[in-house]
Amino acid sequence: MYDKSYATATDREVMQAIGERLLGLRKARGLTQEQAAQRAGLSRSTLHRAEKGDNPTALTQGGQSHGSHPGAAAPRLWSGGRP
Repeated sequence: MYDKSYATATDREVMQAIGERLLGLRKARGLTQEQAAQRAGLSRSTLHRAEKGDNPTALTQGGQSHGSHPGAAAPRLWSGGRP
């Protein structure tokens, strides 16, 4: 993780930090990328890119695909698919 504050971090650094957090949460729950992506309503490749910090749109796609606000998919990733 970065030591830099998010207030002074570049967009790329923030995306990488978020990706690291997503990866850590997924692994801590023993989920495969396929399982986590399915719970969030994303493709496995989209989740993979988000975990790498390569896909900023992945953070909003899940929420938008479920008709809710950006980032709404994240709770579904870790709660067994429940909102």
